[in-house]
Amino acid sequence: MEVKLLHKAFESAGDAISITDHKTDKIIYVNNAFINLFGYTDEELNTGDVTKPVYADPLVGREIFQKTKRGESWSGEVEMVTKNDKHIWVSVRADAIKNQAGEIVSLLGIHTDITRRILKEKTMRESEELLRTLVNSMGDVIYTLDCKQRYVGIFGHWINYKGIKPEYCIGKTNKEIFKSKDVSIHNTANQLALNGKNVVYEWKIKDQKGIQFYHNSLSPILDSKGNVTGIVGVGRNITELKWTQNKFAAEKEQLAVTLRSIGDGVITTDTEGKVFLINQVAEEIIGWNQEDVKGKHLAEIFCIIDEKTKQVCQDPLDKLIKNQKDKGFSNFNTLVTRGGTRKIIADNGAPIKDKKNNIIGYVIVFRDITEQKKNEAQFALSQKLKSIGQLAAGIAHEINTPMQYISDNTRFLQDAFNNIYTFWNYCNQAKKTVTEGNMSPELIVEIDNKEKELDIDYIMSEIPKAVEQSLEGIDRVSKLVLAMKEFAYPGIKEKSPADLNKAVENTITISRNEWKYAADMEINLEQNIPLVKCVIDEINQVFLNIIVNAAQAIKEAIEKNYLNRGKITVKTKSEGSFVYISISDNGIGIPKNIIDKIYDPFFTTKDVGKGSGQGLLIAYDIISNKHNGSIEVNSKVGKGTTFTICLPIENDNSKGGYEK
Repeated sequence: MEVKLLHKAFESAGDAISITDHKTDKIIYVNNAFINLFGYTDEELNTGDVTKPVYADPLVGREIFQKTKRGESWSGEVEMVTKNDKHIWVSVRADAIKNQAGEIVSLLGIHTDITRRILKEKTMRESEELLRTLVNSMGDVIYTLDCKQRYVGIFGHWINYKGIKPEYCIGKTNKEIFKSKDVSIHNTANQLALNGKNVVYEWKIKDQKGIQFYHNSLSPILDSKGNVTGIVGVGRNITELKWTQNKFAAEKEQLAVTLRSIGDGVITTDTEGKVFLINQVAEEIIGWNQEDVKGKHLAEIFCIIDEKTKQVCQDPLDKLIKNQKDKGFSNFNTLVTRGGTRKIIADNGAPIKDKKNNIIGYVIVFRDITEQKKNEAQFALSQKLKSIGQLAAGIAHEINTPMQYISDNTRFLQDAFNNIYTFWNYCNQAKKTVTEGNMSPELIVEIDNKEKELDIDYIMSEIPKAVEQSLEGIDRVSKLVLAMKEFAYPGIKEKSPADLNKAVENTITISRNEWKYAADMEINLEQNIPLVKCVIDEINQVFLNIIVNAAQAIKEAIEKNYLNRGKITVKTKSEGSFVYISISDNGIGIPKNIIDKIYDPFFTTKDVGKGSGQGLLIAYDIISNKHNGSIEVNSKVGKGTTFTICLPIENDNSKGGYEK
């Protein structure tokens, strides 16, 4: 009766049960749960080694079998294999069954399927390891505290302070861990989190590497009823970030000091042209301050005049960026300040780009050159007066020569008139005598003698010559005076169409005394050459400087016996949208080692007092900077030099060089 009840209990049990005979090692019983779990019947298991079919590792099965045969109990979790080769995890309990005499008669095995739990635990371990790896890779530390501010768990990068390990901190408070250190900032933050608030704070600690900065974020842990059961915290070492921020702040301050210190005005804007920053110099020039301009569009504070329309430019940023030059201040504009004052500024604009070359804003750099322009105007005028002064003696000589023979011819005409008048009176008296009927043959002889006495025949033949010579002299003086007027008169500083052929002829005329004794002048001017938009008196200055230099180079060559008499050749021609003027001489030439210096300020090869070193510098400035042209030089020592000037027929910049 008891055996039947026991068998019925085994059959209804949820665990897989097996009984093995101690003497024969044959399985004598398996219940239905065993068959369902492993798929084997007792007959199938008795075909060989009882440990082989079901244990994934037969050695483990053999160990369990042998231990129970010795009368010992065994329990544990092992991996087993079902009939269809499915691997499962089983909790095994093995015991020896003894009779009343204490002899082992059979072996009992109870097997509980724990595969789901094992797989779940494995998944949890893998997730935990993944989370741990993720936390460690983040460089942060994640920790939990209980309601007494004791550490419950620590994951990730723990602080490196005096070798304290995370496991040492479990169950301890900050005060117990850091001991002498002031931990009040942590206690206060933790208490706020325990009161249900999210807390963010920063703190620092000194270790062997120096001062380390940390950023902590705390959140309360709530149970299902909303009660605070602890704290979860995330700590991050922000030392590098702090140093970077401090470095950035220092650089920002240095930049601000630099911007305040430099002598140029600086304005920065965003991509829409709204002002972000202006420095002190910019404030002084435009009359606005940083507080007033921030957020305003550049056009509201940076008012420049459009030289074509004479109106305030509506989009100065677009104008400056389009006229952007590679470097330096190549743009000149008239600025209207906040107070209405007009100033001349040199400016340039450029986009601000990030590392990916994306435009993130714009910068405008400018300087007030009003006084500089006034000084340049005075300098230009003084240079012109100096040039005229240097030519004055020659011009006086050029005027004196025709004036001399005009004077001589005038005196001759005066004397001739007196003689003719005397002869005319004598003839009138003779006429009266004839009229009165007193004519005699002696009267005719007297008239002839008087004519010879007064040299009437000579006078009549020389008067036309004297008049012609005088007219030629007057014309020559007139042309010279007109040339001087057109050369020296400042005129209007706005660029306007001008005849360069006429400018060349005028310059040659007034400089004639500089070259006529040493050189012949050959002129080859293109007929009907296009008018060039320029400031003509500045161009005259350039022509004069180069022609005088050519004459001086020829004189030096004559002194060194390179030639007996030189030649200066001036040519003009048009090509496309440009006009070219070349001035050549066969003088001494320019050595290769100094040809690159001829446009340098104050550079001269002349003796002290004979040259300022400013002539070619001014020529270069006028042609290249003020007229968007070019000036090139080719020279060979002992053979001569050629300067070639190229000017655009149309010039976008309406302003010339110096303004009065």
